[in-house]
Amino acid sequence: MDSIVEIKGLKKSFINRNNSLFKKNKKINVLKGVDLKIKTGEVYGLVGESGCGKTTTGNIITRLLKEDSGDILYKNERINDIKNKRLKNYRKEVQMIFQDSSGSINPKKTIKWILEEPLKIHGIYDKTSNEYLNDRLEDVGLGKEHLKRYPHELSGGQRQRISILSALILNPKLIVADEPVSSLDVSIQAQILNLLKDLQSNYNLTYLFISHDLNVVSYLSDRISVMYMGKIIETGDVENIMKMPAHPYTKVLISSVPKINRKNNRIIIKGDIPKYNSDIGCDFYSRCPYAMDICKKNDPDEINLEKNHTVKCHLFGR
Repeated sequence: MDSIVEIKGLKKSFINRNNSLFKKNKKINVLKGVDLKIKTGEVYGLVGESGCGKTTTGNIITRLLKEDSGDILYKNERINDIKNKRLKNYRKEVQMIFQDSSGSINPKKTIKWILEEPLKIHGIYDKTSNEYLNDRLEDVGLGKEHLKRYPHELSGGQRQRISILSALILNPKLIVADEPVSSLDVSIQAQILNLLKDLQSNYNLTYLFISHDLNVVSYLSDRISVMYMGKIIETGDVENIMKMPAHPYTKVLISSVPKINRKNNRIIIKGDIPKYNSDIGCDFYSRCPYAMDICKKNDPDEINLEKNHTVKCHLFGR
């Protein structure tokens, strides 16, 4: 299966500005050489705790942020420096679903305006657009009566459905879904996840699904990458990751997923979270129960455990 997006050696840093006269601004390395490949038609899950770089990765792929270095390939074409018409066409094919639907749709405009605007921007609005909008509303479980409403007149679940439809309206090839259910009630989360699953199947969509919740990611995804402190530390098919996790941090994440008829064997990690600017050794060293001297000195290479399952850990490099 061909890849739709591939990123190689992606790095990104931010400046943490200090208002004190006596302290310097700090540079924070958020992404430290991220590599990933998303295959056409798959759901690729990216999981990790808050602040690990997941959203930054998604924002760079959608060109909401500019990387410091690294290559981004879309359909085997490098798109790091595309501008104007090429960038506009790229953004038509690569859309994003945001975590907070309230912040991603204009509160002062009707749902009809919100959905029509992308069509007008890309020059594909015509007399058949009203019928098209009605059909697409049905796709996300809403009706044409919602077109005259404003976002504040909708429930949280309905707003997220509109946010999803806003991303779908241009028939994109890739959708980056950034924590699309984390702000919703648990009862609504399952509905939205099932909706995303149905849409992906019906329209042969490709998702990059970003979440801190491994349970949610494993439900929707075909493959999963685990991210920690700006690096991808393990990648594999869902079954490999969930049943045969290799990296100690992945095991921690899986142990925190609630399961019926399972004893409370959650792994508690100790130690301090390392500094983002540390480029020496494994970032999980200070918290890992299996840490060795080499972990502190050398960043582990990627090891192929079996087909479609890789890990970056010195436990497998000996």
